[in-house]
Amino acid sequence: MTSKDTKNKQENDDSKKENCCPLMDNPKNSVLVVGIIALVVGFALGYFVYGYLTPSEIIVKEIFEPNQTEVAKIKTLMEKIAYINIGEQQTLAVKNVTLEEVIRISFDLAGQQTAIYVSKDYMNILGFEQVESIENLNEQVNEVLALMDGEPEFEEGAQQTETPKVELYVMSYCPYGNQAENGIKDAVLLLAEKIDFEPVYIIGASGDNFNSLHGQTELNQDIREKIIYNLYGETGWVEYVYKVNADCSLNDIETCWKDPATALGFDVEKIETEYNEKYIEIARAEALKTSQNGVSGSPTLLINGKKYSGGRDAESYKNEICAYFTAQPDECNKTLDSAGSASTGNC
Repeated sequence: MTSKDTKNKQENDDSKKENCCPLMDNPKNSVLVVGIIALVVGFALGYFVYGYLTPSEIIVKEIFEPNQTEVAKIKTLMEKIAYINIGEQQTLAVKNVTLEEVIRISFDLAGQQTAIYVSKDYMNILGFEQVESIENLNEQVNEVLALMDGEPEFEEGAQQTETPKVELYVMSYCPYGNQAENGIKDAVLLLAEKIDFEPVYIIGASGDNFNSLHGQTELNQDIREKIIYNLYGETGWVEYVYKVNADCSLNDIETCWKDPATALGFDVEKIETEYNEKYIEIARAEALKTSQNGVSGSPTLLINGKKYSGGRDAESYKNEICAYFTAQPDECNKTLDSAGSASTGNC
């Protein structure tokens, strides 16, 4: 080998060394990562680059049991990237997770569908050529966030508990709240024995004077529906609101409410007694909970205190709730109906 060849080889080796490591190894290059991420992730347009796969090459092989803990971590990472790319904090909701040639994770972001592709071991996000792994990408993203002013707080995945607390804040005649009630029905029925579910009615209070957005008639039905929950639990409640939403209107609810209750075998006289005796007590408790949690919009779903903003269909609700279990029950493996509405609109 000539001295010239030796020199060229050394230059090539040096060049490889310079390019072998992630850009974030040098903090001064951090700002460049923003540009790289912006090129790789078309987040503002509502999609992710799919790596080496094209839509024609994607073949769904099977529905499988995803690792919800890993999915939750990836969800948080994507929220960080969205913040870098958009400049505002966003909340993603997992729509579904399927096994294709690789794992496909679909997200809902304010009604837009996005998807990413992850290796089967949850180690790599395909399409990110500047990083070697999800761990590596997360490190780079965290360093970029540290350089940005006003970095928001990001929860590292779901705050998991043995029995997740699920609270759905609604108004009995908010159409968007009814949409959420109908959508969450099958998820609640599936997980009723595994979660701590409670509907909470958004009621305003001034002393012992109470109000609901759509008037006194809605307030009265708020109280009745809470009584039905107290007497017949979450399964009785979801069955009732699903039926009353279909059969009754705000104009006729003062009499119509009895028909769905009777059809479900509920004791109408007992409900009326509770209504007459506990109206103020229930209204006061609902107003207090609404105020303490700072909720004003119907629907608002809190899972272990964290707000959900994904799709309003049974499968989306189930997937999100299941991410909050420390140990997922078998019920989380069942696929529910994913036909429903995106997270748009509230009262």
